[in-house]
Amino acid sequence: MKKFKGILLTVCLTFLIIDCAILSVTFVPVLYPSSLIASNIGVSEKVVRESYMTIIHYLSLFSHKALSTPAFPMTKNTAFHFYEVKVLMNRLEVIGLVVLIGTIYLIYSTVKEKDYRPFKWAGFTTLGLVFIVGGTAYVDFDGAFTMMHHVLFNNNYWLINPDIDPIINIFPESYFVTLGIALFSLIGIGVLINLGIYFKHIYCINTNK
Repeated sequence: MKKFKGILLTVCLTFLIIDCAILSVTFVPVLYPSSLIASNIGVSEKVVRESYMTIIHYLSLFSHKALSTPAFPMTKNTAFHFYEVKVLMNRLEVIGLVVLIGTIYLIYSTVKEKDYRPFKWAGFTTLGLVFIVGGTAYVDFDGAFTMMHHVLFNNNYWLINPDIDPIINIFPESYFVTLGIALFSLIGIGVLINLGIYFKHIYCINTNK
């Protein structure tokens, strides 16, 4: 039972590290370069910022309104793609909340038994995933980006033509690169926190503190 709880906690911690990082870079707009994008596409920064925030709000679990960006009309296929993204993000939000509740209980249980190994396992497991995914993206970002969309979506609606759907212009490739860097940075922080908890425990044992 103890081994099973340890493995389950490892999976939960790994998922939460990645899930929290994804939700953070998606819903925290501080990384969005609205001024630069506005100058590149010849639209006012206010319009770009408002359209971006409309989409980000739409992706939230708490939004139940249809997506509408008056400054950037979109085709049905593109609107459906944003809907698919919303479904994915909402699943991450709901599953993340459920996993968080379970993780709190598992942490309480394993720490009570003085078993801190799941923090180490989660840290190294997440680190391994980062090296695999991050390495792939570093070698071929376009290829990794395309592969990710093929895995997540069962259609080609994500291939948006800017001449037909200018909304895609407010999400240039450079923005996704920035999100990727921020994502891996936040995951790295999560890894350090988990490994820090484990090695602090080991240090306390070795120094009898």
